[in-house]
Amino acid sequence: MDLSLLFCGFVFGVIGMWMFRQGKKNANIITMAISVTLMIYPYFIESVLVSWLLGVALCFLAYFKW
Repeated sequence: MDLSLLFCGFVFGVIGMWMFRQGKKNANIITMAISVTLMIYPYFIESVLVSWLLGVALCFLAYFKW
């Protein structure tokens, strides 16, 4: 496991946790689902580039669905 992959998991995990709390407060199921995906996906992706791209794509998706 690479250090940048751990950092990616930490960054998107924190963003996912914050988004989950906001989605729960606003009763937005889509935001909550995207945030759970943000918190879980780093455990299954082993490529650093794919992990960062997927995290950024999920953040943009959450931004436009919010």
